Amino acid sequence: MEEIFVPLGICVFLPIFIIYLVYWHKITMEKQRKEMFLAMLEKNPNMDAKSFFKMMGKTGKTIKMRLLSQLQWGCTFTFIGIMLLVLYVIGRATDDGYVTPNSIAIGPGILPVCGIFMAIGLAFLFTFFVGKRMLAKEIEAETSNLTKVEE
Repeated sequence: MEEIFVPLGICVFLPIFIIYLVYWHKITMEKQRKEMFLAMLEKNPNMDAKSFFKMMGKTGKTIKMRLLSQLQWGCTFTFIGIMLLVLYVIGRATDDGYVTPNSIAIGPGILPVCGIFMAIGLAFLFTFFVGKRMLAKEIEAETSNLTKVEE
C-alpha cells in the first residue's frame, strides 16, 4: 500500500498543485493591475483607460524570439532523445562487445520514451524552419519597426 503514495503524489497531486499555483499567480496579478488602475483613476479621473492598459501591458515576444524559442526546445528535446538512445545502446553492450540479455542496464521500455522525445524535438525543429520561411517578411517588418522606435 505504501508503494502507491509516491506515484500517486507525483502523477496526481503535483500536476494539480502546479495548475493551482499558475492560476493563483494569474489571479493575483490581475488583482494588482486592477488596484493600480483604480488608484491611478482616483488620482487622475480624466485618464484614458486604453493608454493605461497599453502602458501596463506585457511586452510580447517578437516573432523572431518565438521562432528561436522553438529552435531551442527542438534542439533540447532531440538531444535528450539521442542521449537516451545512446545510453540504451551503451547499457546493452558488454565488455566483449556482444549484447546479451543479461547486460541490459536500461530496459527496452526506454525506446518509446526516446522516440517520443525525438519526435517532439523534430516537430519543434520542423516548425522553426517552416515558420522561418513563411514569416520572413513579417520578421523583417517587425525588425524594421523596432529599429524605428528605438531611433
